[in-house]
Order: sequence, then C-alpha cells, then structure tokens
Amino acid sequence: MKKMLLPMVLLVFLAGCSKTEYSPVINTEFCQYAVYKTGDFSYNCRVERRDDAIIVTPTDTYAKGMTVTCDGGNVVFCYDDMTQSFSVSDVNPRNPAYVLYQVFSNLQDRRVIKVADGFQYSGKTTAGDYTLVQGMDNSFLTLVIPDADISVSFKNP
Repeated sequence: MKKMLLPMVLLVFLAGCSKTEYSPVINTEFCQYAVYKTGDFSYNCRVERRDDAIIVTPTDTYAKGMTVTCDGGNVVFCYDDMTQSFSVSDVNPRNPAYVLYQVFSNLQDRRVIKVADGFQYSGKTTAGDYTLVQGMDNSFLTLVIPDADISVSFKNP
C-alpha cells in the first residue's frame, strides 16, 4: 500500500504544476473604434477586419472619411473617388493599416498568457515588437509597439 501511495502523491503534485494553455476566441471579422497614437499625434478611427484585410477609417482630423486598407500585399488609400494603391514594401512600416494587418493576421500562432483584463499576445511587426491585450469578451483593449512609439486604445464595441 505504501508503494502505491508515493506514486499517487507525486502524480497529484505534478498535475498541479502543469502549465495552462489559453485559447481565446480570435474573431476573423470585427469592427471596433480606437484611438491610434504615434508620437505626439493621435486620432480617432474605426478599425475593421474583414475579407482577410484590415481597414482603418479616421473619424476626425483632416483625414476624416479616408480609408486605408491592407491585405498583406498592398496598402490602398481611398478618399471620395480617389484611390491609390501601393505595395507594402513601398509604404512606411508604421502605416496603421499595415501594422494592424501584421498583428491580426497571425494571432493564432502567438503565445497567449492570461492577464487581469483578459489575454495578452506578443509578437513582431516590421515596426517592432508588440503587445496586444484582448478582453474576456473577445474585444481588443490595447496594442503597444514601444519601438515605434505606437499605441492603440480600442473602445468597447
């Protein structure tokens, strides 16, 4: 009986030491308003993910009404009836649509840890390393890219 007790105690002890894996829901399509800040400049915008693309639409400043769309290969600027498309290799690596596309296009491959507000993802973009926090309701809360001085504060959907 004593020989059986020791392995059982060890099994219970080791089971309590296992690392918990988190698998929050990552919406393939969403729309949230946000404040996008880079350096001393910030603006309000709508951030959408649909059809494997990110669409950023400023809702204030002189860019109000413009859309910037990134599908991973191109960044397209649209305002009224004017449209201009650029390869991602030809745009600034800090372009909001391009940065957000890089973050959201591969979240399922990122390490996730549980934090007080929900879940935290970490990864890399061409603008630098990022940290993204997703709420318990699966909405996004914050994105920070310290090397590029970019922060995005998402608003509740």
